Amino acid sequence: MLNLTGKLADGYVAKGGESTQSMRQIVTAIETAATSNGRKLSDIDIAAYLLTLVEKSKEEALNAARKDPFVNYMLSVQDDYLYEGTGIDPIKKKPIAENYFRGNLAASSSFVTDEMLEAFTLVGTPDQVCDRVKEYQKAGLNLPVLQSISMKAPDIERVLGAGAVLIGKMEPK
Repeated sequence: MLNLTGKLADGYVAKGGESTQSMRQIVTAIETAATSNGRKLSDIDIAAYLLTLVEKSKEEALNAARKDPFVNYMLSVQDDYLYEGTGIDPIKKKPIAENYFRGNLAASSSFVTDEMLEAFTLVGTPDQVCDRVKEYQKAGLNLPVLQSISMKAPDIERVLGAGAVLIGKMEPK
């Protein structure tokens, strides 16, 4: 898919839960294919869903994300190579998955580490989320899509607020 993107497409949309390391690999693969086909990376829009949770503090955001059913599911099914690419042993997802798929969210959540959340989600205050988006942009992402982890209206509004902060901090093209 990445080769086809570089060769033919106007853009690519990465799934939610990519790390900055995997985003860098995606962009490199697209750029290689584009260059070998006489195209420039700048002609291709690279978007990604960035799983986001905004709270008043980093600690509150980490704790809320850790207990979220979707986060537990995502960390359970995340590909091993994505864990390995961040330096996290993929075996650490096993107790998350075992407990999650048995319906024991509390036990599953107890195995979710800050390191996992930092690798695969954007959690924190609006400014901290903006800083994380910048890391993805340095990896080659040019169309960040902040996707709220939670579907609760106040949580979505805080993510939208972080998006507004991000837009205010972006430099004009």
